Amino acid sequence: MPLPLGSGSALVERNTDCAVNILFVLGFITSGDGGKEAERILGLLGLPNYTTMEKRSFTTIEEHITGPTQDLAKEVMFENLSAAVEKHFAGRQQDGVLLFDL
Repeated sequence: MPLPLGSGSALVERNTDCAVNILFVLGFITSGDGGKEAERILGLLGLPNYTTMEKRSFTTIEEHITGPTQDLAKEVMFENLSAAVEKHFAGRQQDGVLLFDL
């Protein structure tokens, strides 16, 4: 059944670019802000999705990127820790074995 002109959210053009939305939310998380601030910026700029950003989109995207973000953080921390330990224990024992290898 066709909708009358100007009615229903099906007629509202939406931003479906996932990468842009993820970077937008990640930027607000990084700066310590949340969905309300993200919603305000979208609204002030006249961009789509501002009415659902705080209540639905921000949380959904945040939940979607939490796992991969934590995995990446753990990987980077482990690499940095390994490099620091290797640098600290760069010396050798009397038998020539690297302390790092122990």
